[in-house]
Amino acid sequence: MRSRLKKILPIETDRLILRKYKDADVQDIVEYSSDPTIAEDVDWAPTEDGVKEFLAKQRDIYPDKDPK
Repeated sequence: MRSRLKKILPIETDRLILRKYKDADVQDIVEYSSDPTIAEDVDWAPTEDGVKEFLAKQRDIYPDKDPK
């Protein structure tokens, strides 16, 4: 499964790009996850540290997929 994921990302359309998270995404993630209607459904604290911790956990799950 991991090798398949590597082959399909990124996916791009005229209105959407699906790709791995980047460190530069942290502030945008903090911003949208701070919205109360979104914050109730996320697994991280809507803070810079909370987002960084979430991204670190994602990298631990798939260390060979680290976007760095």
